[in-house]
Amino acid sequence: MISMEIKPTPETVRLMKRLKRSRETLRHNLEVSLRKGLRNVAEKTRMRLTGPRPSRLDIVTKRLYNSIGFVVDGWKGDTLKGRVGSDVHHRDFVPYAAVHEFGYFNPAQHVRGHVRMQTHIFGVPVVPFPVDVRPYTRKMNIPKRAYVVPAIEETMPFLRHLLERAVVNTVAGKRME
Repeated sequence: MISMEIKPTPETVRLMKRLKRSRETLRHNLEVSLRKGLRNVAEKTRMRLTGPRPSRLDIVTKRLYNSIGFVVDGWKGDTLKGRVGSDVHHRDFVPYAAVHEFGYFNPAQHVRGHVRMQTHIFGVPVVPFPVDVRPYTRKMNIPKRAYVVPAIEETMPFLRHLLERAVVNTVAGKRME
């Protein structure tokens, strides 16, 4: 058996300490960059919600618009996770957000019988009165009008640039804010 011993020079010891600090700096810089990138995606997503129908959703009640948010979940091991979209970071849940993002088709949706208020007859306003509606089946076809995925694709070059700057700043020994 051959035994070897490697004793680092003082310069190597300083370099090893610096590399250990730079790992923490790199993780911090990547987190800051991801936060900036996701903020940009959320802004672009909101911009994509405005616009004329039928190609875009347009703002009707601002509920979906206000539900768009982002959050950086942080590091889990060596993986940095973040999310952007509806129902993220203390925003209200909007059940129809996914329907508009991905589309929806159901050839036979069953509607239970219910009571509704009749307010117009042939376009003429009347004193509201209850009407029984019998159960029926309807066809649902909501077209896909994506707003998050195109915003991510549009922001990807900017996000890539931010992450590259995070690495460059780490090599230079700078912490991003």
